[in-house]
Amino acid sequence: MELVIVGGGVHECALRQLTADLQVSKIVYFTGELAHREALAEVAAADIFCLPSSNEAFGLAYVEAMALGKVAIACATQGPEAFITHGKTGFLVDPHSHESVEQVLLEAVSSSQLNEIRKAGQAYVTNNLRWEHNADRVIDSYNELR
Repeated sequence: MELVIVGGGVHECALRQLTADLQVSKIVYFTGELAHREALAEVAAADIFCLPSSNEAFGLAYVEAMALGKVAIACATQGPEAFITHGKTGFLVDPHSHESVEQVLLEAVSSSQLNEIRKAGQAYVTNNLRWEHNADRVIDSYNELR
């Protein structure tokens, strides 16, 4: 098992120090900022996409990960909750709770249903969140307002 942290930011130094303190530096990799294509390549290489962001209006990154057949982990009560159902199409964690992230990650990696969750998430995105579907919904909404 390895953890790849894609991106940078104000907490990167603290995270690097934490990995050293916990003596897990050999299995934690930091990519720094990546172009979109390279970031998607990292997602494609993973089994689980975990972005416990507590400020997501929608969350295109989760949709991209799910479209690639990855199990997505997001925060409950945020935008991704509209398309991620805990234990069915992905997993949801409590916002601002590293304990919840830890618990759900352990649940995900030990789940005998992980492949089914992955497939259900990918199917949901394919069947409900494609650009054509969204365009049709917007047009239908405008037509209803006439």
